[in-house]
Amino acid sequence: MTEHRLLSADEREELATRLQRAVDNFVDTPHRAVEAADNALADMVTCLTNALAARQQGTLRANWQRQENRVESEALRIALQEYRELTVRMLAP
Repeated sequence: MTEHRLLSADEREELATRLQRAVDNFVDTPHRAVEAADNALADMVTCLTNALAARQQGTLRANWQRQENRVESEALRIALQEYRELTVRMLAP
């Protein structure tokens, strides 16, 4: 299975830093720290949603909708495998 990252290393690092900053600031400003963590999570959800939509519109959908739906069964098999792998990754504990 080829693993494609949904978020870039910079995006992951920036979100992790924001969350850690919120945790570090909890003792001094608990309400503000929780609000910062909430904002970081909301931004992560937005980034993931955008990345998933772009991947679906780009590579996944393009692989099986090209050439006016006259796609070889091997291309369809690969597309289905990519959908399954991505879905399994998103549902993994």
